[in-house]
Amino acid sequence: MNLTYLFPYRIKKLSGFIFIICFCALLTTVLLDWVPFILDVPMFAIVSSEFLKDTTYFSWIETNIWYDVLTIVVIISGILFAFSKEKIEDEYISNLRLKALVKAVYCNYAILILAIFFIYNLAFFNVLVLNMLSTLILFILFFQRELISVK
Repeated sequence: MNLTYLFPYRIKKLSGFIFIICFCALLTTVLLDWVPFILDVPMFAIVSSEFLKDTTYFSWIETNIWYDVLTIVVIISGILFAFSKEKIEDEYISNLRLKALVKAVYCNYAILILAIFFIYNLAFFNVLVLNMLSTLILFILFFQRELISVK
């Protein structure tokens, strides 16, 4: 019984395009510290804590959802791109996919361990936020590099 948990090949190109565009937009807005003010909306928060303010629980807050929307689109499009079938999906491609995933997890945790030793305070929080995406991005980079070297 051959069980595959991969998405169809036909969504690979579109999801890859969306992933690249949204990841570049996310990276640009983080580096420039810019968000569109039109996306300031009230959102329900289970917990909200701001600098020099009390922590609130189960309340409505006014926040900008730009980073949230971009991050969700990057994660979904990245997963669709990374885990879509190749045009020819065989055991060799599956083996390359597994090796790339293992390398990505190892690299991700190596980066996290180095960050634990050398990065502190609020900068470490930024590392943890980037750590959400790093396994997916590293997997995509490693797997695509292996596919290119095979072809």
